[in-house]
Amino acid sequence: MEKKPQSRTKVIYAMIEYRLSALLVILLGVVAFWFVPEIVREYKVKFTFPDVVPFQRLEAYIIAGVPIYSLFMILGFYVLITGKTELYGHKHYTKIKTCTVWFCRITMFNFLIAIIFNWHFTTVLDVHGYGYCWKSGPNSEILYIKDASECKKRGTQVLKRPRAVYRR
Repeated sequence: MEKKPQSRTKVIYAMIEYRLSALLVILLGVVAFWFVPEIVREYKVKFTFPDVVPFQRLEAYIIAGVPIYSLFMILGFYVLITGKTELYGHKHYTKIKTCTVWFCRITMFNFLIAIIFNWHFTTVLDVHGYGYCWKSGPNSEILYIKDASECKKRGTQVLKRPRAVYRR
């Protein structure tokens, strides 16, 4: 059975669709990279253990995903410029495939480190005697506090009271 050739309009629509999705991937990568320097700056402050430490677990995962974001952006630029979505048969296919596998492995390792970091950092804050509170919401950050009055100032409920043993 012979394959019917695709009409020219379907091919054009597919190319526009691929390029629009490549633009979306590039935009999402740029947004992720936009937040990374600010998150790193905030972590530098958090490591000094101030009186109030706002902590959001998602931040560590955003930093952990940087290798895969960069890979998505590179492949998005490739699709945007060439209009081709098939990498199989490309003269550098094996190199691209190897790089993709390594980017994924590095990202998975980073996610494992992010999980351990989130657990360890919150444990260290607990050892230092911090209590915590947060505003109810799907994307709200946890406030680790040394004084329970900080939660009341922000209009939130104290979920775990700070311990006086570790106060400076």
